Amino acid sequence: MVMINAETDSNSECFEFARAGNCKRKKCKFLHLTPGSDQARPPGEPTQRGNSNNSGRQRILSNSERELQEWKRGIPSNSTPLYLLHIKLKHFFQEARRLLDADAAVLQAVVKTLADEDGLRCIRELVERDFGAISNTLKGTVFSSQVLPFLETVTHPNVLSSLVLESSVGTIYNVLFGLSGGRAGKFLDFIGDAISREAVGEFKFRELEVSLLFFSLLVDLNGYLQFFSRLVDLNSTALIQEHLYAQAKKFDAELGLAMANRGTDSMLHRAQAYLERLQRRLSVGQSLPVNFPDHEAMNPVTTAAFNPLRDNPGGRHDNDHDYSCEIKIMPTVQEIQSTSIEYLPVIDPTQWHIDGLDGLIDRNFRLLREDTVGQLRDAVHQFLRQLSLNRFSKSSIRKNVYRDANITKIHFDSISGIQFELTFPQLASLKGKSTHQIETWWQDSKHLQPGALVCLVTHQDEVLFCTVAENNLPKKSKDSRFYEPRDLSRRVMVERPQIRFGSLKSGGFQRDKLEIYLGPKIPASLVEFPGVLLAAFEPTLQALKQMKSTGNVSFSELLVAWNGESSSSNLVNPPVYSLAPGFAFNLRCLMSNGADFHVRPDQPVDFQVLSENSSLDKSQGKTLVHCLQRKLALIQGPPGIGKSYTGIALIKVLLANSRHQKASPGPIICVTFTNHALDQLLEALVDKKITKNLVRIGSQSKSASLAPFNLSSIAGEARRTKLEKDLEACEKEFHSLGLKPDLDDRLVPHIHEYYPDHYQQLFGMDDEGAQIVTSSRPSSAIKYWIDAGISSTTPPRAVRELRNTKVFDMSQEERRILHREWNNELERDIHGQVVYISRLHAQARSRLDNSRDEYHLRCLAKADVVGMTTTGLARRLNMLRKLQCKVMLCEEAGEVLELHLLTAFLPSVEHAILIGDHQQLSPKIANYELSRSNHQGGSQYSLDLSLFERLVDSGETSTSSPLACGLPYSTLKTQRRMHPSIAQLIRETLYPNLEDSQSVSDYPKVTGMRRRLFWLDHRVPENDSSEADGNDTSHWNRYEIDMTLALVNHLVQHGKYMEQDIAVLTPYLGQFHRLRQRLGTSYALMLGERDQEDPKNASSVIKASLLRVLRVATVDNFQGEEAKIFVISLVRMSRSLMTSYDSPPKAAAICDVTNVSHVDMHVCRKATLASFMTPFSAWNHARDHAKGAHTHVQNVVVILARTSAMSISSRKTGYSSVGI
Repeated sequence: MVMINAETDSNSECFEFARAGNCKRKKCKFLHLTPGSDQARPPGEPTQRGNSNNSGRQRILSNSERELQEWKRGIPSNSTPLYLLHIKLKHFFQEARRLLDADAAVLQAVVKTLADEDGLRCIRELVERDFGAISNTLKGTVFSSQVLPFLETVTHPNVLSSLVLESSVGTIYNVLFGLSGGRAGKFLDFIGDAISREAVGEFKFRELEVSLLFFSLLVDLNGYLQFFSRLVDLNSTALIQEHLYAQAKKFDAELGLAMANRGTDSMLHRAQAYLERLQRRLSVGQSLPVNFPDHEAMNPVTTAAFNPLRDNPGGRHDNDHDYSCEIKIMPTVQEIQSTSIEYLPVIDPTQWHIDGLDGLIDRNFRLLREDTVGQLRDAVHQFLRQLSLNRFSKSSIRKNVYRDANITKIHFDSISGIQFELTFPQLASLKGKSTHQIETWWQDSKHLQPGALVCLVTHQDEVLFCTVAENNLPKKSKDSRFYEPRDLSRRVMVERPQIRFGSLKSGGFQRDKLEIYLGPKIPASLVEFPGVLLAAFEPTLQALKQMKSTGNVSFSELLVAWNGESSSSNLVNPPVYSLAPGFAFNLRCLMSNGADFHVRPDQPVDFQVLSENSSLDKSQGKTLVHCLQRKLALIQGPPGIGKSYTGIALIKVLLANSRHQKASPGPIICVTFTNHALDQLLEALVDKKITKNLVRIGSQSKSASLAPFNLSSIAGEARRTKLEKDLEACEKEFHSLGLKPDLDDRLVPHIHEYYPDHYQQLFGMDDEGAQIVTSSRPSSAIKYWIDAGISSTTPPRAVRELRNTKVFDMSQEERRILHREWNNELERDIHGQVVYISRLHAQARSRLDNSRDEYHLRCLAKADVVGMTTTGLARRLNMLRKLQCKVMLCEEAGEVLELHLLTAFLPSVEHAILIGDHQQLSPKIANYELSRSNHQGGSQYSLDLSLFERLVDSGETSTSSPLACGLPYSTLKTQRRMHPSIAQLIRETLYPNLEDSQSVSDYPKVTGMRRRLFWLDHRVPENDSSEADGNDTSHWNRYEIDMTLALVNHLVQHGKYMEQDIAVLTPYLGQFHRLRQRLGTSYALMLGERDQEDPKNASSVIKASLLRVLRVATVDNFQGEEAKIFVISLVRMSRSLMTSYDSPPKAAAICDVTNVSHVDMHVCRKATLASFMTPFSAWNHARDHAKGAHTHVQNVVVILARTSAMSISSRKTGYSSVGI
C-alpha cells in the first residue's frame, strides 16, 4: 500500500515519470515512484530513511528538492575568499528567493537554512557591508542582485504567514536588528537611499518603461516598508531608537509627493498604510520619558486631558498597570484582596490616560475584563471576607460554593497537560434524595460542566483559578430524554461528586497547585461562576493585548474619527484593492439580462437601470453599490428589510469579480455573533449556488447540510505525527514520577541516591546479616526510626551537621528535623521535574498547534468564503492573522461588542461590510454597572455601545455618544415581513421612513383571532425564584405560563397552522425553561409530516406534544428568525422591568413585532407593557390604534372558552385584552 501525507496536494503518481523515468516539471506535485519503495511522498515532503533491508521502491527527489540540496551545498563557508564571497552571496540570495515558489516543504527548508548558523553568517555579510566605500554603480548592482532578492525572501507572504516558521523568521529579524538597532539602521539607510536614487534615475540597472519603472519602485517601496515594519514588530527596543524614527520620517515626505502625483494607485495606498502604522508605533517610543521619575510625575505626550477627580491607572495592587498589555487576565491574590476601586476608562475620550487608537483598545480591554473577570474577582473577595468572619450569607453576586473540597489525585493528559482530581461532599440540599433525583438535579442545573471556570480557595487565602476538564456527573443521551447509565461512578457521584480540573493556559502551570496537593491537607472550597466560560472571553482579551502591542488594526483612522467634523465631511475612501488601474466591479452576475454593469470607485451609477434589471429594489441596489465603493461600509435596517439578502448579493458580486483579478484577494471572511446566524448565511450561499467552496470554523453548527464544510471535516483526520508522540512521551515521563500525596514511599530512593551512608544505616544489614529496620512499607520503617528516637534536653544540631551524623546517634527531635529536610529536598526535586515536564509539554503542544494551524491555513486559503462567529475568530486569531484576506463581512453587527469587531479587523483586511441595526438589541454584557441603560453610573462607561452604533451616530443629538464618528451608512427601507397594521407600530416610533412591500398586504386573516396585534393584560405578579430552586435567579410567572398554554391550544386546535408556524417568546430563561416543560407535557392533534405538504388531501392525524409543534425561545436567541404567529410572555412587574432587561424600548419595539408576519400577541400586565414601551411612546400609539379600531376591553375567557378546556377565573385574576 502507498501511504501519503495528509497535507499533500495530490495523491496520484506522475505518469511522465512512470513512463520515462524523469519529469520535466520544475514544480511537479505528483508522486515520483521507483520500483520497490514501500512508501511514497510527494515532492517537497522530507524523505525518511528506510530500513536497509527494505526491498521496496525508493523515491526519486523532485527537481525542486535537488535544487534545494544544490543551493545548500553552495552556501559560502568561513574560508571563502572575499572576492568570491560577494559573487556567491548573489547566487545564494537569488536562488533562495526562487526556491520559495516551490512547494511548502522547500519554502520551509529555505527559511530554516537562512536561520541556521551558515545562513545567518551570509545575512550578516550582506547587511554589515561597508556600503559607503563602494561606488554608486556597484551600490545599484548590490541592491538589485542581493538586497532586493533578500527583502523579497524575508517579506514573502507565505513566509510571514507561516506559523511553523515563526521562530526562524524571528531569529532572522533579530540578527538583522543587531545591538540597539545599529545593524538595522545602516541597512535601512542603504535601502532607502537606493530607492531614492533609483527614483531620480541615478541607478540605471533596470531598463524599463516609465510606467513599469514606477511600478517597480512601488514594489521596492512596499517591500522596504513592510520589512521596516516587521523589524519594529519583532524588536520591542526598536520603538526607542531615534535613528529608526528619523528614517521613517524621511520617507514620509517622499511618499507624500508620490501620493500627490499618482494618489489613486492601490500600491501607493498600501505603502502609505505601512508608513502610517510604522510612524504611529515609533512615535509611541519617542514620547516615553527619558528617565524614570515617580509615577505621579510621569506625563507622557500621549496623555489626554484628564479628570483630576479620576485616579490614574497603576499602583493599586500588583496587577494594576498603566500599560494594559502588562495586566494579567486572571486576577492575582493582591487584586482580589484589594479594596481600591479599579481604574475604568469612561466613554469620554478626553478623560482617557492614553489618546487615540491605543486609548480605544485600552478602554475595551479594561471594560471587558471588568465585565467578566471583575465579577469573579468580586465574588472571591466577598467569599474570602465571609470565610475570615466565618459568616456566610446569600449575596447578589452569582456563585456556587462547594465546601470541604479535597484534591485527591494528580493526572497528566497528553493534550491538556497537568490536571487535578477533586472531590467534595454531596450538597446538603440533595441529601436524602434518590439517585435519580440527584442525577436529574445535576443535569438540569448544569453545574460544573466541562469548560466551566472555577476557583479553589483555601483557608490560607490561596486562590487558584482553573477550568473543569471533566466530571463524573450524569449526562443526557443525545438521542433520548433519558440519562446515560453511569454505573461505575453512580455511588461515588451520590456520595462525593468528583471533577477534574486543569491549569489555565494563560497562566501556565502553577507550582503552588502541586504544593497544595503534596503538602499538608488544608481545608479548601471550590467556587464556581455559573455561565462563565474562560473560552468566551480569554481569547478576546489576549487578542486585544496583541493588538495593543502591535498597533496593527485596519481602518484605524475611521475608528477614532470622533475628533472629526459632522458626518457629511466624514468621507470613506474606496477599498485599496479597487484602486488598481482599470479596476471595476462588474455586476453582471446580478443582471437578469446578462449585461455588464460596472461600478468604479468614486463614480456615479445609474441605480434605476440596476433595480430594473436585477432582483434588487432601488434601496438595495443603492446600498450594494455604496458598499462596493466604501472600504468600511455600513448597512442598517430592521428585520425583514432584506439586509441578509443584500449581503448575500454582495458576496456573489465579490466572488464573481475576484475570479478575474490578477492577484487573488483571498477568501471572504464572514463573521456573525451567533452560530444560528452563521448557519443561515452559509446555507444561503450553498442553496443559492453562489459557492460550495466554503469553510465553516467551529463545532457548534446545528446544520446537517454544512457538516461537510466544517474545517475539521475538510482537514480530515491527520495522521499521527512525531509531535503527538512527543506529547505522549511527556505523559509517560510524568507517570514515571509516581506522584502521590505520601512522599515517604518516594523517600527511600532519594536517601539511597543522595545519602548512601544513611541508607545503609537504615535499610542495610547488620553484622549478623539481618535488616536493621524491618517493615512491610518504607514509610512505616521511617516512622519506626523516628519514633524510636530518645528525647533530649539539649538543643538539636543544625541540618548541615546532621547530614554527616549517624542516624541512630540522633535524638527524636533531630530525626524529625532530618526527615523534614529529606522531604523538602524531595519536594523540590519533584517540583522541578514536574515543571520541566510541563514546560516540555507546553513547547511540544505549541509546535503541534502551529503545525495543524499551518495545514488549516492552507485549507482556508483555497476557500472562497470562511465563516465563523466572533468568539470563534478570537480563539483562532493567531492563525487567522496569517490568512491573507481582503474582505470581511459581519452580520448582526449591532449586537456585537466593539472589541469583538476590533479583533475581526484582521491586518490584511482592506474592505469591511458591517450589517446590523442599532435600533434593535444592544450587545449583551454581564455587569449591569457598565451598561448605558443603568442611569446611575453605568452610562459613563457604556460598554454595551456597539461599534456599529458608534460609527453611524452623527454626534448631533443630545443622546449621541462622545465617541460618535458619523460615518455615512445605507438604510434599507422596504420591509417584506410584517403586515402593515403591525409594521405601523414601529413606523411611528423608530422607523418613520419604513415602507411596506405589496406582498405583506396580501396576508390572509388570522384564524381564531379578531385582530393581528393583541395584548392580554393581567394583575398577577411574578413568582419568587426561590420557590423552585435557590440557585435559580431568573424570573418566571406561573399565570402567564397558563395563559400562554391556553392561547397556544386555542390556535393549534383550529388546524390551520403547521409545524413551526407559531413561536412562543420570553425575555427570561426562568420562564423559558418552565414553558418548555409545560409545553412538553401538553399534547395536540396535528397532521402528519406528509399530510402537511398537502393539507387538502390529508388522511392521517397524529398526537404530538406542543413543544414539537411550536418554537420556544428567548427573545435574544430568536433574532433573525421568522414565524407567522408570535405569543410573547413579558413576565415582569413594571417596577422591576426597567432594571432587569437590557435596552427595554428596543426590545419591546423590535423583538415583539418585527419578526412576525400574521399576528402578534403579548401576555403581560398592561402597566408592564406601558413602562416597557413608554420611552418611545409605543404604548400610546397602540392604545390610540385600539380606540380608532373601536376595540373594547373584554374578558380573556370569552376568547378562550370556545376551544380550551382550561378554566381561568376572571374575577380572581382580572384578565383583560386589547387588540389592534
